[in-house]
Amino acid sequence: VVLNKAISKTQKVRFFTPAVLANIASLYKWNGIVDATTDDDTIYETQPEISTIFQTGEMIPLPRLLSMIMVVSLPPVCNKAFFTQGLNVLRDTGVFEYTFTELDLWLDQLARIKPDQQETVIHFLERQYDKELVSSQLPAFHQSIANLHQYYSRWLPQQCREELIVVSALGSIFKHPCLEQWFLALELATLPPHPLKPVSLKRLCAQLTDHILSLLKISAPILDELNHLELISVYLSAIERSALKELVERGFHPAKTYSRSFQALLFLHSYMDSSNLRELVSRLLLLPRESLICPSSEGTQSELSIYGHVALQILTKYYSTSSQNQNTFLTPAHLHGLGTLLLSCSSPELEAFLLQILSSKPGSAKLIHTDVLLHCLRRSLPDSLAISCLLLQNCSFHRLCFEVWCEEPANMEKVSETKAFLPLINTYLQVAQREDPARPKDGVF
Repeated sequence: VVLNKAISKTQKVRFFTPAVLANIASLYKWNGIVDATTDDDTIYETQPEISTIFQTGEMIPLPRLLSMIMVVSLPPVCNKAFFTQGLNVLRDTGVFEYTFTELDLWLDQLARIKPDQQETVIHFLERQYDKELVSSQLPAFHQSIANLHQYYSRWLPQQCREELIVVSALGSIFKHPCLEQWFLALELATLPPHPLKPVSLKRLCAQLTDHILSLLKISAPILDELNHLELISVYLSAIERSALKELVERGFHPAKTYSRSFQALLFLHSYMDSSNLRELVSRLLLLPRESLICPSSEGTQSELSIYGHVALQILTKYYSTSSQNQNTFLTPAHLHGLGTLLLSCSSPELEAFLLQILSSKPGSAKLIHTDVLLHCLRRSLPDSLAISCLLLQNCSFHRLCFEVWCEEPANMEKVSETKAFLPLINTYLQVAQREDPARPKDGVF
């Protein structure tokens, strides 16, 4: 915090509250445990200036302890959305173990901050100890849970009121006929009655759509968290229909800049129904190859077009955030289309995505054309060779293709002189020792 130039001096001053400084100072005053057999009570009797937060019989690693102190000290500095995101990161990294002893430490620190700064921490603890808060089967209803319940019971009614206010306000906004009728109206050719001339009409449609899209970008994460995405279902449907309409009308001649339909799709596809999204991705990948890549100028490789980028971003985001229906979302036709794209253009992002798919679903190697392996061998880049390793490891056809490729003297010389090929050779030697039912015992096809 002190050395981070992105944090203003005012924020730094607000971060180091007296409670935080007292806890940090207590570490400097602590001389450590001289005798490991000494009773804990004796240690703290001789050094009473040590903060009570460190007086616990359970050994808690110092990094986790300091993280807890930092978390309950951050609300004065960060806005709620940023702070909540930080808590989620800490939760997902396994920093906290959620024992009752640690809960006591959380509550001790929680008591040190002002009531108006406790909300996000209480919400965080409620999500981690939700089963304990609603269960009456705990032995003697542990005192730590009882203490947390006191904070929770005061916070919950206010939280519910705030959520109702947010849902009601956003519902009133997004259900307004003006917003629903004019969003992407020009793209969908569904203009409401108006007396405007063409130039004024086009300008009005553009401004209204841009401002509504800005509002959707801000509101969608909030409504998703509150489980009220139905409030923007009309807009998500409009985005899907306008994108499909554009592919029908202009799919063979993609523009060089993103249309408003595809801008909206890129921002909000995470909140769309997965089946509708899969249909849209299928439509994109089934476009002619010329529609998915940009023509290359002399001396340069082709790159993904706008439609190619959109398809890749949707797939990458879906597979990085969703663990459901992945097997059905990416079909063999999708994999074939992505392989064709890889052969036609230079795209590190596409290589990274294929590497992710082959790592998580090794069986996909059998659906990738052997031309992709040859392409990756020619490029000899880290991701390309990593893809080659996975293809050899999981498909006998790719191993045969590699063997044939190695018979070319130029290729064999390249393999023997380039250190980058060593992992690939090692992988091949490992899998070559396995019995392959598809290969005749004499090794000749």
